[in-house]
Amino acid sequence: MLAPHHATAWNNRGLARQEKGELDGALADFGRAIAINPQQAAFRSNIGKAWLLKGETLRALNDLNQALALDPKLADAWINRGAAWFTKRDFTRAIADFDEALRLNPRLADTYGNRGLAWLMLGNLAKAQADFARCRALGGTLTPEAERFLREIKRR
Repeated sequence: MLAPHHATAWNNRGLARQEKGELDGALADFGRAIAINPQQAAFRSNIGKAWLLKGETLRALNDLNQALALDPKLADAWINRGAAWFTKRDFTRAIADFDEALRLNPRLADTYGNRGLAWLMLGNLAKAQADFARCRALGGTLTPEAERFLREIKRR
């Protein structure tokens, strides 16, 4: 049983549930954490990511915008909002958000991979390739689509 007024405990359980794919439970836990501590940007970012995973992009954007209003230096919120823009096929906004996350923390390997995919979708192959290389150099994981692109480039 979780302590009823311990926001971090609710948030942590939400993260565990999200990891297991229990999105409804995660959303409930994040909601409880936010009700206890509405000024915690990380809780808003976490619920935004859960909404995104559930396919509720507009709800995700709403919570992620609130997270960034609370703490514009929260790299995870920029990453999650970039993913939401990517889902909406707004690749320019996705890149801008990934850029900000990387400005805050240039060691976010997978964010380079995500930004590379957005560049790929916009047809900027050189920037996509550079981001995929940076992702790999930092030990990140590329998506199958990124891996296919790199294999094609090698064949040319």
